[in-house]
Amino acid sequence: MTELLNLAALALLALLLTAFAVLLFVAIIFNARAGERYRQRLAQRLDNLRLGRMLGLLGIDANAYLHEQRVLDIHHHMNRCEHCARTDSCDQRLARGQVSPDDLDFCDNEATLRALAEAQTHREKAAPE
Repeated sequence: MTELLNLAALALLALLLTAFAVLLFVAIIFNARAGERYRQRLAQRLDNLRLGRMLGLLGIDANAYLHEQRVLDIHHHMNRCEHCARTDSCDQRLARGQVSPDDLDFCDNEATLRALAEAQTHREKAAPE
């Protein structure tokens, strides 16, 4: 009788463990998909901002930017760009394609863009040819 009870408890435990593993797997897949959708929305928002064009002119890959930066920082950068009072200067330089890390004093994201451009330069120099 005791062996039968132990066997039943073991079977129940195995069933619960299997259910837990399946639910964990489903939760991971759901969260990964939700994260990807969120990242796509961020990428679309970035494409609609001057910040996205600025990253491109500085040679910074927008996808790498979205993967490497904290989401809170990305939102902060986007909000700065959206509420910038110096859009005329930014638009002129973006239209001419004249943006360099040394000449970003017109941009509210100057320090961040400069740091990202420097990091990109270091990665390119360190990459094997």
